[in-house]
Amino acid sequence: MFEVLLETDNQHFIAKRAGWLERFIGIMVKNSGAYLWTEVVFEFLFKVMGRNQFVREWFYNNTATWQPIRDWTREHTHAPQPGHTGTNGVRLYKGRANVSQYGMNNLSENSGKRALSAAFRAKKMKDLIQKNIPDTSNEPNLDSIDLQDFKFVPGDKVSLYHRKKDTCDNWMVATVLDEMLCLHSLVLDHNGKTSIKWQKCDTDKLLFGDVYKQLNRTKLYAELLQQSIEHNK
Repeated sequence: MFEVLLETDNQHFIAKRAGWLERFIGIMVKNSGAYLWTEVVFEFLFKVMGRNQFVREWFYNNTATWQPIRDWTREHTHAPQPGHTGTNGVRLYKGRANVSQYGMNNLSENSGKRALSAAFRAKKMKDLIQKNIPDTSNEPNLDSIDLQDFKFVPGDKVSLYHRKKDTCDNWMVATVLDEMLCLHSLVLDHNGKTSIKWQKCDTDKLLFGDVYKQLNRTKLYAELLQQSIEHNK
């Protein structure tokens, strides 16, 4: 909703944009003691910054206002362990439920992703300081794509986007029903066979073609991952 309000051209909303952004930074700073929450908000912030020229220019011209989140990026390059307090009192989860077996397993399984996210924040923050945030306003917005009424035909190539894991799989449409698609994987499984999946059309998972791979964000993550691999050789 906040993204939509910032994009609305109504004069009533335009006049309030700067105040909204300042309050947003204040909320972000106030809640920055929760590492995972802040990590997600940074992703949202950089996304909106790339898509919205007003937001980009506001950040370029108000460096003192967002200095605290710049400091946070520099100070927190590693996620704190569940149940432990990291730098400046930062904890992994927001609220009191900081210790859980799920949290321990989740952090262990996603430690590589956490490190990659930190590298992404550092790169985007450097771009912001240099006033060099790429304009992504012409890219598809994954949060507003709706293919429920799209007329698929067998042979169409689609992607399934897994938001929590931030991964995307490539499939080909084999059969089209009224509200369902039969998909065949474009990558063979460990047995050398093609995976088959039935997918509802009314889902935000469904993307057309290689939309996900063509996003500036996806390309940057791939570049950072390759740099990490080269560095660890």
